[in-house]
Amino acid sequence: MSASAKPVKKVPGPPPAPGPMVSRVDRDFGNDSIIPPSNDPGTPIVDWTISGTCRWKIDANGRLAIAPRSGSLGELEKWGYRSAPWAARAKSIRSVSFSGVIFAPTTYGMFFGCSSLASLDLSGLDTSSVTTMSWMFYDCSSLASLDLSSLDTSSVVYMREMFRGCSSLTSLDLSGLDTSSVEDIDRMFSGCSSLASLDLTGLDTSSVRNMSWMFYGCSSLRAVAFGAKFKF
Repeated sequence: MSASAKPVKKVPGPPPAPGPMVSRVDRDFGNDSIIPPSNDPGTPIVDWTISGTCRWKIDANGRLAIAPRSGSLGELEKWGYRSAPWAARAKSIRSVSFSGVIFAPTTYGMFFGCSSLASLDLSGLDTSSVTTMSWMFYDCSSLASLDLSSLDTSSVVYMREMFRGCSSLTSLDLSGLDTSSVEDIDRMFSGCSSLASLDLTGLDTSSVRNMSWMFYGCSSLRAVAFGAKFKF
C-alpha cells in the first residue's frame, strides 16, 4: 500500500437473525409435566411470567394457569391492594387452574375485577398462612357457583367485601371454613344479588368486630341459616 493510499473502512455486516424467543421461565424452569395441556393453540394473552417461585400464564381462551417454576410446590410473591401479578389483565380471565401445590402468602384482591371469570378450582391453593382474604372475589360478576371448602382459613383475620359484586352467584359453599380468627366481614356478601339462600351454619363469628352491611344489595336473598357459633 502506498503512503498516499487511504485505508479501506470496513462496514459491519447485518446482525445475525434472532433465534426463537424462549421465555426465561420456559428456558430455566421448563417443568411442564404437571401442567394440564391447553386446548388453545393461539397466542397467549400473557405468556409465562414469574411470580415468586411460581409462574403464570393467561392463554388465548382466558385460562389463568398457575404452576410451580420447578418441582410440584411453588410460592407466589406477596402483593397489596389490587396488585395481584395478573391484575392488569383481570378482565380477560375466564377460568383459573392451579398445578401442583401453590402456596399463597396473601389472597388480598386475588381475583379483584375478574368480571369474566366463570369457573375456578381452588383445590391446589394453599392458604394456611393467609391472614387477608378481603376483596378476593370482588366484582367477579360472572361466577355462578363457588366452592371454598378446600381452603385453609385458620389464620385469616380479614374477609372484608370478599364476595362483593358477585352478582351472578347462586351457589356458595362455605362448609368447613375456620373463621374463628376472623375480625372483619364488613360487606362480605354485598351485591350478591342472585343469592337466594345462604348456609352460614359453620361460621364462627366469636372474634368478629365488624359485620356492617354484610348482606347489603342481596335483593334475592330469602333464607339464611346461622349456626350456634354465629354471634351478632
